[in-house]
Amino acid sequence: MINLLIADDHPLLLQGLAHAIDRSKYCIVAEAFNGNEALTHLREQKIDVAILDIEMPEADGFSVIKTCRNEQVKTAFIILTFHKEPSLLAYTKELGIMGYLLKEEVGKNINDCLEAVLKGQSYYSESLSNIPSHIEAAYRQLYTDFTPSERKILKLINRDFSSKEISEKLFVSVRTVEKHRSNIVSKLHKHIGPINLIDWIKENKVFIINL
Repeated sequence: MINLLIADDHPLLLQGLAHAIDRSKYCIVAEAFNGNEALTHLREQKIDVAILDIEMPEADGFSVIKTCRNEQVKTAFIILTFHKEPSLLAYTKELGIMGYLLKEEVGKNINDCLEAVLKGQSYYSESLSNIPSHIEAAYRQLYTDFTPSERKILKLINRDFSSKEISEKLFVSVRTVEKHRSNIVSKLHKHIGPINLIDWIKENKVFIINL
């Protein structure tokens, strides 16, 4: 039997996921309602595949996966989410996560996804196939191109800090903050096209949190 962990902060979704999994092949050895619970199970039990919601209390799915990778936990991961943003699909591939399932498709696809991931193959929800490959590639390039300072500033803008507040928090001048903002916009324009920075941040909050 293949040991599974399933994690989602919505009990009904967790119940539906458990019901959809083929119990003749897979054994659900742990369930978690937040990221810290999931991480504890992953550290303490032998889990072959973990199916994690991206947005959970205490620690999101990506943070759990990155911690496990740093600690060399030998588990394969599948992301479960409502999010269809190209930035998140690109980030998933950047982290080497083999499975990305949309929650509305999980009932009919979870067993196929599990089978593929266990064979070392990638499996992404079919409705994500309409994301142009050049857009996905652009986000993967952005992940590489943003400097550490730009990442810090993006995260603070994402938390609604003004340029003045960012300058005070990072002990730099407002002019330096504005220069970084300008560089961020230039990189977005180069890879994605003309955008409004604040609108883009609102649409890509999960991606920015995990930069």
